[in-house]
Amino acid sequence: MAQSPFADYLARFDAGDAIFTTGEDGQTLFVIQSGVIDLVGKDGEEVLATLERGDFFGEMSLLEGTPRTYSAVAKEACEAIEIGPALFDRMIRSNIELAVRMLRKLSFRLAQAESRLTSAHRPPLAAEGDVAAPPEPPCPEETPRVMDDAPPPTQEGSGGSEPAPAGAGTACLVHVGGSEVFPLEGTRIHVGRFDPVTGMRPEVDLTLLDLKRSVSRRHAILSFDDEGYTVSEEVGALNGTEINGDQVDQGTQVRIRHGDKVAFGGVTFEFQTTAP
Repeated sequence: MAQSPFADYLARFDAGDAIFTTGEDGQTLFVIQSGVIDLVGKDGEEVLATLERGDFFGEMSLLEGTPRTYSAVAKEACEAIEIGPALFDRMIRSNIELAVRMLRKLSFRLAQAESRLTSAHRPPLAAEGDVAAPPEPPCPEETPRVMDDAPPPTQEGSGGSEPAPAGAGTACLVHVGGSEVFPLEGTRIHVGRFDPVTGMRPEVDLTLLDLKRSVSRRHAILSFDDEGYTVSEEVGALNGTEINGDQVDQGTQVRIRHGDKVAFGGVTFEFQTTAP
């Protein structure tokens, strides 16, 4: 078997090992190859996120040269590629999913910052005759505060659904070989797995169903229009999307009908609809 080109950069940690701690200088990020890692807040107790194979952390120190704003602790024995500036350039070119997820994470942080600034400049409501207190300045958030057991605030691809479109009838994805059924609600439905790195939870969350992790965090989008539903694969998705055995080209919307078999990675569903 050919050796991984990143084998020389692989770091191994035992359960309980600190990979880095709050305030520590660093210019590397880590991509998990096996095991589970907790990101821990400044108090040393609050778990901000729990990451697994394919997830990354520590990118702000690499990109900005800033001290670590949280600690990373191995929850169990694990392996991670430690990436410095030179290796980062090589890896970002060969792993488009890593690049896309990093952009989404930074985009999510920017949206949070804009939301805080907007809230800070909006004067609070005051009762008649009262004088409203000036708004407090926004507090910068140094690290994403994502909990595995709770979805993040409603946003695109984070679990918030639009109201069911008029005339859409009822549509769902039925797991082939299983009993799981995912009702489709809204006109734009994301399919994938919960991403603790970006905090995004898709409307059709296959985290518990996809034990082999063949489905990308952001894998595909189901869209509804006047003619029904289409499927398109997201940028950076791996392991492919198929409709009745035919590969879906990334970025192309393909019409699906009642009874079609739709495979996201290694997880296959039957698309079913009923008349409104």
